[in-house]
Amino acid sequence: MSINIAIIGAGPAGCMLARLLLDKPNIKITVFEGEPSINFRGQGGSLDLHERGGLIAIKAANLYDEFLKHARFEGEALLVCDEKLKPYIKIPPQTEKKSNGRPEIDRAALRKMLLESLPSGIVQWNRRLRRVGPGENQKQDLEFADGKIESGFDLVVGADGTWSKVRPALSDTQPEYAGIGGFSLSIPNAAQTAPECSALLKGGSVFAYSTGCMLVGQQQGDGSINVGLWRARPEGWEEKVDYDLKDGAAVRQAQKQEFAVYVPELLEIIEKAVDEPYMASRSFYSLPVGFHWDHKPGLTLIGDSAHVICPFTGEGVNQALTDSVLLSQAILKASSVADLDRQVRVYERDLFSRAAVFQERADLVAKTMFFTENSPASTIEIYTMQNLKNSISPTTYSLLYPLLATGVYGYFFWHKRFRH
Repeated sequence: MSINIAIIGAGPAGCMLARLLLDKPNIKITVFEGEPSINFRGQGGSLDLHERGGLIAIKAANLYDEFLKHARFEGEALLVCDEKLKPYIKIPPQTEKKSNGRPEIDRAALRKMLLESLPSGIVQWNRRLRRVGPGENQKQDLEFADGKIESGFDLVVGADGTWSKVRPALSDTQPEYAGIGGFSLSIPNAAQTAPECSALLKGGSVFAYSTGCMLVGQQQGDGSINVGLWRARPEGWEEKVDYDLKDGAAVRQAQKQEFAVYVPELLEIIEKAVDEPYMASRSFYSLPVGFHWDHKPGLTLIGDSAHVICPFTGEGVNQALTDSVLLSQAILKASSVADLDRQVRVYERDLFSRAAVFQERADLVAKTMFFTENSPASTIEIYTMQNLKNSISPTTYSLLYPLLATGVYGYFFWHKRFRH
């Protein structure tokens, strides 16, 4: 038996799947990436990998020792507060020996680690997919933007993100605008350029909510702070603003006005952010809760291609890496090309039921924190319970639910009335 697999997209999910299938007998893997190189664009902020999610994949790929070289356990420090800096959740910096099971790693470092674990030639760069379609002998063909065609694939795996070119071959459903958009900026060398901001983060993250908006600061491994300025906004907002989206000074000034209810300590994060190279506007999209597709032989999806969600629960990359583990296991169980289709069906059934759970959680967090009046004071209990759901097993959560709910709601009842 020989199985020829194409993975579309060299992000964390695609690279992890390739790594898990590497050097397996009779399996040929090619990763096609549309971007010309790993450094073509900024990779975004920090990611927390969970013990029951991304870390399982890292260990399955025999990359945990390498991961520890880049992991930041102090990055587990977290402050969830309101616009006046009133704290609701405070988690101190951790260590490897005393961890909450959610160490941080820069997205760029994770992707680089995974790419460097693959032999030269596995990833083909600057291969932007146009479409996928049936070829001869029940194989799949890939047509690229330059007109070239690659043929003869037994399985094409879409790992190409929110606007996947593989997904349309399986479903007409498109991601929907989530009603949230804003800007990603950066404070380089924060310990020297913005020491007050750096001290506030304590090596981790600050999530400062107010009604309809969220200011985020995340410490990065290179000493910078990744800044996110997110608000509830109408679709197409980027075309309606009265300032140049590429003018850093104009963007910062507009954001200081939009976040004017925030205290000076938080506005300082906006003030210290630089124009280049990380400033970018962004709108968030998500697939409908419960999204699934009718199975088609030779095609499947992982990661954001299968279940893109708003990035406010820490689940996106963890579920993407879990997809890679489960799909690799399904592929390796296949006793023949014909059996491969049966195994992929089993993977997809599990994916649909699992994805519906975390899609619903992400949707609930977005609605409660961005679209509920007087957030976070009015919604912090729901937010906390959803984070607990993400942190422990479903069985443990169900067993402990009465105790957890009593503790969470009781604590915040006291906190909101007596702590200022």
